[in-house]
Amino acid sequence: MSTTFRSLAILAAFLSFGALAGSPATAQQNPCPSQWAGDGDCDEPNGLGLCAWGTDPTDCSDPY
Repeated sequence: MSTTFRSLAILAAFLSFGALAGSPATAQQNPCPSQWAGDGDCDEPNGLGLCAWGTDPTDCSDPY
């Protein structure tokens, strides 16, 4: 029984690490469409969250 629990714990840790490791690659593959640039809406995660960081600098560079 403890072997099964230990195996499940290792599997859960591995899957969690894989999800964390995959996040930056996913973000890099999620550029904003050019038609969204200059529309006044920040589409990066600190705005609408539709695009990856740094892919909508026209609308997200203004701190106000």
